[in-house]
Parts: sequence; C-alpha cells; structure tokens
Amino acid sequence: MKALHSAERLERAAACSRESRASTRLHSAGICLLLLAVGLAGPSAARATEVQITFQNLAPTSPTGLYNSPVWFGFHDGSFDLFDSGTSAGAAIEALAELGDSSLLHSSFTTWQPLGADFVLKNAGGPGPGLFTPGSTRSFVLDLDPGLQRYLSFGAMVVPSNDSFIANANPLAMALFDGMGNFLGSQSWTFTGASVWDAGTEVNSPSNGAAFIAGVDATLGEDEKGTIHLQPLNGLDADLGQTTPAGTVIGRALTTDPLFRIQVTPVPEPGTYGLLGALALGALMLARSRGRNATDQRNSALIQSRNSLRS
Repeated sequence: MKALHSAERLERAAACSRESRASTRLHSAGICLLLLAVGLAGPSAARATEVQITFQNLAPTSPTGLYNSPVWFGFHDGSFDLFDSGTSAGAAIEALAELGDSSLLHSSFTTWQPLGADFVLKNAGGPGPGLFTPGSTRSFVLDLDPGLQRYLSFGAMVVPSNDSFIANANPLAMALFDGMGNFLGSQSWTFTGASVWDAGTEVNSPSNGAAFIAGVDATLGEDEKGTIHLQPLNGLDADLGQTTPAGTVIGRALTTDPLFRIQVTPVPEPGTYGLLGALALGALMLARSRGRNATDQRNSALIQSRNSLRS
C-alpha cells in the first residue's frame, strides 16, 4: 500500500513539475513578446528602419488633370543637392524635365551618394513607361539607415509639358530621422500647382517637343537656354484641350489645389505594436493563471499525501 501511495505521489509531483515548466515557458514567451513590442515602438536610433513611401497624383479625373512620370526617390545624408533655383539645369534635370527620364539622375546619385539608396516608383498599368494618371496612388517599402539615408529627395516630370517637373530644391527639407537617428514617424508633404518647376531648357509649346501629347515628338523642341524657375500658374494653360496618347483631353492645368502628395509611414504601422503588446499581456496573464493552477495542484497533492500517510 505504501508503495502504491509513493507511486501516486511521484506521478502527481511529475505532473505538477510539467505544468510548472509549461507555465514558465509561457511566461517567458509573454515577456519576449512584450519586450519585442516595446522595442519596436521605441526609438529607432542606430538601426535600420523599414518604411513605406506612398506617392499620390491628386489631379482631378473630371475634367482630366495633369499626369506625371515615374517618380525618382533618393535617400541620402543631406549632402545631395538636386538643383538650385536660378541656375542652368544639368543634364540629369534636363532629361527628367523633358522626357521623364531619371537614368542620369540615378547615375549622379550613386556617384555622389554611394551609401545612399534610390528607387523609381512606376504606376503599374499606367500609360507609356508607367505614368501616374490623375487620382492614382502607388507605394513601395525599403529599409533605411538613419544616418546615411536620413533625408528624402524626389523628382518627376509633369505632363503634358515641355520641361516642367516637381522636385525638392532643398536637400534638407524632407528629413525622415533626427540627428540622433530616431525615426520622425509618419509624415506627409502636399504639393500644389505653385510647386511645379520649369527647367528652362525648352520653350513651352504644346506642338513642338511637348511630352505626352498625341502626334507630338517629345524628343524635339526649341532650346530655351534659360534657368530653373517656378512655373507660373498659367504656364501650362496652352496644354488645355490637348489630347494625350491615352485618349484623354486635358481639362485642368496648374492651380493652387493639391496636385501631388508624398507620405512616409513606418512598417509595421503603430497598430501592429499594439497587437504585439496585447498578445504579450495575454500570454503573461495565461501564464500566471496556469502558475496558480499548478500551485493549487501541488498543495492538493501534498494534502492527499499527508492523508495517505496518516491512513
């Protein structure tokens, strides 16, 4: 009888031990999840940060507004200057503004920013090389180094036009991280028709060298030999009524209404941190509950063991 009692006590002890180990593992997992959530939501200094970049063409679809070429994005340390207002456009800006071609811009960027990162965002399914149609939106995701890729620069051609483009002239204007390497969080920049530049490289004429007008050869055009300047709001009015290769008729040009928007958001977004935290707290609560159950079972086993010995 004593041997039987001893075997039962051993089995109960083993079961309690297994329950205790399982509870400990669950408790540890909960702590790990909680630390992960806190770590992700906390400052992002000195580590790569995954972000999502979104570009929106905000031009109206009725009447049809302006299109834009695929957008070039460059991420750098603040020393890469795309252009300066009042100066002659270099070959890279000329190619971007007249043909929407960012290949020279990419070459220049990689030469001056070998540790930077750049990307060309196209509108899949858009006309031609992936033009952004009025109302279209596209995004991409990439990892950024907080020090080497702290700032954002961008550029795209506005069409139809001869040499109009959008870009940020100030390389420090669009900071994604602070000086300590902390991610600055979600940000949004909106540009109106008053933000459009004229490269000063080609005379504005819808019938001579303008891009994205049906029947017009965009590789032609008359040299202007001017300087980069902001395009007047009436600077593209000559394109009104022009038919595009997509079959649309331009009915709205430059206005003070929002025309383009760039948004930066963290990946995962803050809601994911909350989900991780909730999972972690749930795991901790379950671990504590199991721990209490294991303690109750051990106490019950001890009481039964003592009663067995007394009998």
